[in-house]
Order: sequence, then C-alpha cells, then structure tokens
Amino acid sequence: MPIFPNVTKKRMAEGKMGLGFGVHHLRTPAVPMIAKATGHDWIFIDNEHGSFSTHEVAQLCIASLPNGVTPIVRVCANAIDEATRALDNGALGIVMPHVDTAAEAKKIAAAFRYPPQGTRSWGGPPAV
Repeated sequence: MPIFPNVTKKRMAEGKMGLGFGVHHLRTPAVPMIAKATGHDWIFIDNEHGSFSTHEVAQLCIASLPNGVTPIVRVCANAIDEATRALDNGALGIVMPHVDTAAEAKKIAAAFRYPPQGTRSWGGPPAV
C-alpha cells in the first residue's frame, strides 16, 4: 500500500469529479499548497511544453503528496526515461503524448510496470 494515496483516483472511483489545474511555469513547492487551498485535487505538470528540470518535477511531485494533491506529469514524446524518473520521484500519473499505435502503448505500459507485469527497473525506494 502506498504511503500517499492517489486522492484523485479514489474520487473518480467513487463517481466524483477530480478538479485540477495545469502548471507550466510555476516552479515553487508552494504550488501544491495553493492547489489544496483552492479546492483542487490534482496538478498537471506539463514538461512537454514547459521547461522543468528533473529536480523541479521531483520537488513539485514530492510537495504534492503530503498535501493530498495528485501530481500528474506530461513528459515529452517517447521519453520513457523521463517518465520513470517522474514516477520514482512522486508522480502518480504520467501522460505520454503522441502515442499512435497499440504496440507503442504496450511498450510504454510495460516500461511503467515492475516485473513480472513489466520491465521497469528498481532504483531504490520511490517517493510514494
């Protein structure tokens, strides 16, 4: 069981709406606190069109978790390495853009899952 539950996933499973907003330029760990204070359930960290460093994505994700805000990260096309680093550092969801075939989707899904369901490597305890 994860240390920090995915509040947005739980709300949707209960048939409720999850409210969120996109983060393109703000880099401060206060963003999740702002999200929580304004009634948002998730933040969408856009690293396809934004210019976040790995460190900034990790800080936003890690700051989101204890605030009960679900961090979702959009990575660049085919950036499996970027996506798995985001997952290791607290992202609870990944958006991989420009996936056009079932074969591509299966390859990506396998990369995000640990064996035996997938091929993701273990690099130590993840943030979640």
